[in-house]
Amino acid sequence: MVGIPRSRGKGNRNCQYAEDFKFQDEGAKLRRRFATRVSGKKESSESTPTPVDSLLSSNSPDSNQLLDRALTPTHALLDSGNCPSRSEASRGAEPPVDATIPNYNTFFALLETNQLAFDESKTNSEEDDVTTELLSQRLDQVNVNLDQGLETISLPSVLYAPGLAQDQMLSVLQSSLHSRSQLVPVPKPVRSYERWFASLPNLTGQNFLLDNAIRALSLAHMGNLHGNRTILNQSRPYYGRAIRLLNAALSDPETGMASETLSATMLLSFYEMFASESNDSWIKHAGGASTLMKLRDPSRYRYGLDREIFLAYRHAIIIESFYKEVPCFLDQPAWAQVARDIFKDTTKRVTNDDFLELFNLTEEFYEQIVQLPAFLSDIKNLAAAFEREKADFPSPEAFTQELMRRVVTSRANSKSYFAKFEGCLMKLNYRWTSYDSDDPLITKYYTFVNVFVASSCTGFWNILMILNLMIIDLQQRTAVTIAPGAPLTIHNLRTPTPIGNQVRILNHWPCSTPLDLHQADGHLLVKAPQVLGYSVAGIVVEIGPEVNYLQVGDKVFGFTWRTQQEKAYQTFVVAQETLVGRVPQGHSLRSVVTVPNNFVTAWHTITFELGFELPWPKPSNYIPAEKNNNILIWGGSGSVGQYAIQVLKYYGYTNIISTAGKAHHEKLKRYGATVCFDYRNADTVQAIRDHAGEKGIKYAIDCIGSLRGSVQPISKIITTPGAKVAVLLPVIVRDAAETPSGERVKPEYSMDVAPAADWHPGVTPSGVRTHYYTDNAFLAEKLQSEIMPAVIEKGIVKPNEHRLVEGITLLERAEKALSLLRTRGVSGKRLVWRVDESAEGDD
Repeated sequence: MVGIPRSRGKGNRNCQYAEDFKFQDEGAKLRRRFATRVSGKKESSESTPTPVDSLLSSNSPDSNQLLDRALTPTHALLDSGNCPSRSEASRGAEPPVDATIPNYNTFFALLETNQLAFDESKTNSEEDDVTTELLSQRLDQVNVNLDQGLETISLPSVLYAPGLAQDQMLSVLQSSLHSRSQLVPVPKPVRSYERWFASLPNLTGQNFLLDNAIRALSLAHMGNLHGNRTILNQSRPYYGRAIRLLNAALSDPETGMASETLSATMLLSFYEMFASESNDSWIKHAGGASTLMKLRDPSRYRYGLDREIFLAYRHAIIIESFYKEVPCFLDQPAWAQVARDIFKDTTKRVTNDDFLELFNLTEEFYEQIVQLPAFLSDIKNLAAAFEREKADFPSPEAFTQELMRRVVTSRANSKSYFAKFEGCLMKLNYRWTSYDSDDPLITKYYTFVNVFVASSCTGFWNILMILNLMIIDLQQRTAVTIAPGAPLTIHNLRTPTPIGNQVRILNHWPCSTPLDLHQADGHLLVKAPQVLGYSVAGIVVEIGPEVNYLQVGDKVFGFTWRTQQEKAYQTFVVAQETLVGRVPQGHSLRSVVTVPNNFVTAWHTITFELGFELPWPKPSNYIPAEKNNNILIWGGSGSVGQYAIQVLKYYGYTNIISTAGKAHHEKLKRYGATVCFDYRNADTVQAIRDHAGEKGIKYAIDCIGSLRGSVQPISKIITTPGAKVAVLLPVIVRDAAETPSGERVKPEYSMDVAPAADWHPGVTPSGVRTHYYTDNAFLAEKLQSEIMPAVIEKGIVKPNEHRLVEGITLLERAEKALSLLRTRGVSGKRLVWRVDESAEGDD
């Protein structure tokens, strides 16, 4: 049988072979070699030898060497001496088996051995060894049945067809692009990969680089197809040789720019998809192919093989641009014109109006997506992008708004395209179907009529996700401090995708605290530029794969502090689910955001610094060991003080002494304070000592941390040996302030409590570092996710009163909150403000 069978065979019967599967007539050759001669009949001595006769002649001393060089070029870079030539083997010896097909099918055995320069030194593990044994019979001693199953036979070493098996494997690879299981054949104008693959057989045997790349990819594909690791391992020496040949080709200006070199580079990127364990290793070769294409003149891709290369690989180039977050060169005018010219040429051959509409939509989608990598690059490099276009925009915010407009417009255009695409598919009866499954990982399955429709739909859905992520990134507004005392600035920091047990939170409300002021004005523990804020309240919009109890849509609040992505002065926050809790029923996001930072600080101070037990859940008959001891809370009207008093009261402590401004005394007594003193009175220290009497005060929490305003006065009150004093850090040596003229006074801090005052012998002072609460495994998991929501829901603690900070922009609201802290513009309340000015309501 000779030629290429199409869709019908003899008698108009369905052909059992894939389209474009090639056959070669080997009958004459086999008859010459194996036919039984009639006894006494003489051969014609005048017959002219054919090239095949010459190749198979045992009198040709170089025939085996010619075969051995089929895939092995003579090149200084490749002459490693690791591959023995067949001339070094004993003549007529049984050749080893090639594992191109599992167990080596008889048909392939008739066509070639495995001597195509396979470098066995590259496979040194037992797993990679080929262990199939050859039958000892000579071919002329056995009956060869070409229809038999996967059987192994041996061949005379002189029988060799070096290119045929390679063509067959390439044909199998090509046919996999056009599966016979498709309900509707893919129209030829959109078979871009098939057309390029169809041109490769004509180039085999002419270019060593391309031959090795084809063999590597064919073996890798066949190994995956049959689940045979031996075949996959046999592909690796060819891949390594192709890489070395590619490097050699690129060193020469002529061969480096050849179409064969570009095709080989593309094949090597496909090899990485089949053979590599890394999901993105193919990008390296895709980038190489992209660079080679870019170096050549765009007009070169107008016709012939280069046109097929362009059509086959242009989408891979776009993917590579997305991956590297750089603009795609195919969006440049000259390249866009090439695409339009090729499209016009192709449409001239399309006669079906419905398919012409589909073809037009496909090209329209390409023209849309080729622009998107440039948008992504601008979003990821916002400052550089603004610098490039600043002549057209008055501010970075104006430029960001323009970027948002471009992305939103592209998303609308893409949705419009897909609606038309769906309508066209329905006309052609190409519509896909879907059904739900019980699989928890893959909850929905889709069935498409062919690969073209499948790739078009999944491509659109992926593009839509990318556009949505761009919009999320543009919505990410972040207020950062860049220098001590300098105004905050807006940055567009990338929000990572949640991993593990992380959640992405759309942050509605932050709460500004004195710690924010310490970092903005004094750059306390700051590595600029740094996002500010530690208390968040918002809605979960995305969850990581290991999240256990939170769901998308949950309203949450929490104290998040460890990384930039967790800080509160930004639109989106990504944090572990154990750092947030669900908002209790009956409470708003705005009210509960006052709780996390200060509540966690109070709980950690009581349990770790003072050493009290706070069992959770609290036993019904629980009585604390230190119930009747005096406990001093200096600065009880502050947030930490209020929560400390309420928690201590809940657990049964009855002698709680607090200092606060007189206006807050009644509230603190309702919360659980036994007695309150005004810290501004000159005799406050003596009054507290008189109240404590001979019993003294054994425990104290300084919720202010001011060197002269709280630390030193407390050191004069606490004199009992064995007493513990917990001071909230930092110790403020000089407060941040603002002069009447608006000039900011730089603060001074100390992180060491011991030298801050003359402590009485036996008194142990310590500085409170809230984040150490996670050293306790139980609290790390339960304090914010379970205990904090529960104490609010049960009324054990009440959220702080708060003051709403107004402003037009995020930056204005954040600066106003810091100014109120700097000028002591609020007392007994927490400052809260909205991150997103477009949001409405109290949440």
